[in-house]
Amino acid sequence: MDVMIKHFLKDIRVRAGLALISATLIGFGGWLLYSIYRHRANEQAQLTFAAVLDRFTKLQENVAGDKAAWELVARDLEQAYEQHRSSDFAPFYLGYEAEAILEAGNVQESISVLERMLQQIDTAHPLYYLYKTKLNVIRSRAADKAVQEEGARELRALADDIHNPCAGWAWYVIWHAAWVDQNDEVAQHALQKLVAHKNWYTLAQAKSEFLA
Repeated sequence: MDVMIKHFLKDIRVRAGLALISATLIGFGGWLLYSIYRHRANEQAQLTFAAVLDRFTKLQENVAGDKAAWELVARDLEQAYEQHRSSDFAPFYLGYEAEAILEAGNVQESISVLERMLQQIDTAHPLYYLYKTKLNVIRSRAADKAVQEEGARELRALADDIHNPCAGWAWYVIWHAAWVDQNDEVAQHALQKLVAHKNWYTLAQAKSEFLA
């Protein structure tokens, strides 16, 4: 019997089959452990995210604002990002951190954090265009002229991007900037484009009537 088993195991096809099964089992085991790890990482990140988001929301409700409080929330979000950077939530810690930094009045740092965030999410992600549009809205209003111009160029590209669900927002910002600068040609063109984005078009009309 032992001799038969030895001959059996020497068969190259059987050994190849055993190797394949072994590799498959090892691979599946690795995938399973990774899936469990990701699930736990996401679960912990979600709890932390909920706690910080609660503070963020309460600060937003405070009309007067508090620079020191926003800076503290931004710092906590950065720490949470570092702690949970292996989770699926990690980039969105940066998204909220950028908003907190902006609320604290640091435009350039907010831009830098949003740039970091966008490097970490796929262009196919449902929120990619939201944050890319937001980044360039902030850039277009920066004090630095070169940053402003870059933001304006990117916004125009985003406004014309058929894949961008936030194109209406981009056109509204373009319209508003042209309207403030009394650039009637650009403002009129942007307003015509806004017709396809009812909510933004209504807002533009209401604002122009209010400030007329």
